[in-house]
Amino acid sequence: MEANGQNTTRSAQIKELYVFNSKFGNDTDNEMGKVLYCYPGDTTHPDTQLKEIGLCEAIVKFAQTFNSKEPCDSLHTLKLRHVYYQPEDGYWFILVLSVPSVVKSSPDGVECVEYLDDQIQDTVFHAILKRLYEKFVLLNDKFETMVQEIGLVELRTRLKKCYDIWVQRIDVNQSGIADIFRGLQFLPLSRDAFLRVQCFINHLVVSWPQIKHVVLLQREKLIWSGVDQSHIQLLYDYLVNDLLSQHFLSGVDKQSTFGVIMKRESHLTLGSSSSSTLTQFQPPGSITNSRSQSLNASQSEDDDNASFITASSSHTINGQKMSSKFHMLIYKAEQTYLTILIPGSSTFDRQYISKIEGFLNLNFTSIARDLSKVYRLSSGSGLSNGMDNQSGVKYIYFNNLNFAEKICPGYQCDLEAYKLLTDLKQDLSKMNENGEIITKMVSDNWLVAKVSNKREFYAIFNHKNSNLLEIDEEMRKLTEDHLRNIFFQE
Repeated sequence: MEANGQNTTRSAQIKELYVFNSKFGNDTDNEMGKVLYCYPGDTTHPDTQLKEIGLCEAIVKFAQTFNSKEPCDSLHTLKLRHVYYQPEDGYWFILVLSVPSVVKSSPDGVECVEYLDDQIQDTVFHAILKRLYEKFVLLNDKFETMVQEIGLVELRTRLKKCYDIWVQRIDVNQSGIADIFRGLQFLPLSRDAFLRVQCFINHLVVSWPQIKHVVLLQREKLIWSGVDQSHIQLLYDYLVNDLLSQHFLSGVDKQSTFGVIMKRESHLTLGSSSSSTLTQFQPPGSITNSRSQSLNASQSEDDDNASFITASSSHTINGQKMSSKFHMLIYKAEQTYLTILIPGSSTFDRQYISKIEGFLNLNFTSIARDLSKVYRLSSGSGLSNGMDNQSGVKYIYFNNLNFAEKICPGYQCDLEAYKLLTDLKQDLSKMNENGEIITKMVSDNWLVAKVSNKREFYAIFNHKNSNLLEIDEEMRKLTEDHLRNIFFQE
């Protein structure tokens, strides 16, 4: 809550989050059985939980009367917003948000509450719920599969362990178009540097044919991915924002030259085919262990500290779903991270790890040093730096073809303008493949949204004294100077 003169602003908050399936609570004596997860579980009364779930069931059933193909996805009331999401047949998410408001006080002491309904955007929170589900599948499995294999009680336990942490990380008031894109940050390389990386990875894969996938990161920038494009967004998000950021991306242990990131996780699923899933059975409880001269995994005799994560992927053969398991090794050198995925059927012992580490100690460290130099140079040049020098301009660029994303630092400074970009994105989706929208806010900021050949570009111009023609000219110069090679104009 913020006070501004005689006005008090109340920001949006997550009131409740539910995961439920009605088939588990058909018995009147066990209605709570349908509730798989509730946040906050300790303070939400069972009657409140059943009331919210009953409301969702009624709204969805009522909406089917008018449209049986697309279920109801949200409910708007004066003070609350309910967002619904069904990732699997019968399994529903309910996200309950408080609508932000402004309490205005008149000189005679009368208070008037104005609710800002347009500041909560359904598409943004649908994307957030989808990411919550996909990340859970990444670290566990699909809900129905877990019920069949390990039971309902264990599913509830794992939902609680994951979502109790993840829900608290959601910043409702900072959420916007970036949560919809979830793009990849790429590190541009010269031809020689890229060929060197390619030769290194080819040498690695040829020397150890068991290696199925390789992902190479320099800090948060993606350099190489052998993972199917339909899955790399999810794996990248997990590696950068969950796994690695806890240990090294935040700057911890920067003095270490080479080491193995050690994890006590037993399962991570990674898709090697179009219908694969990502699964992990143990909650995160990680250990890091890295030194500048020694390769730690080969020194330890404790199998519980093995530097791998077992991963399984599912695929379809002759109409039947088959599954296979993978081990995952993550190596670090000079803030460069090499992720290796090896089928679980392959021999995977300390001797095997030691051989890989010996190869990496000779080849990976030198490449990592060169990539660190490239990263430092790219930080001071290119699209981001060029646009950052444009006074009063904030931008977001997204390529739907390869999920490449470029975002200007401080793009959320003007939250009102940032949130309006989501509305402009929805308007662009109604156009053909190419389109452009220019609009002026009440605050005199200018917003520009442009799409061409599945590439989207959004800009916020803090040029209050400019007119439409001047903003159009600024946008033309901006795209010509910085987006000529990546943005196709009409």
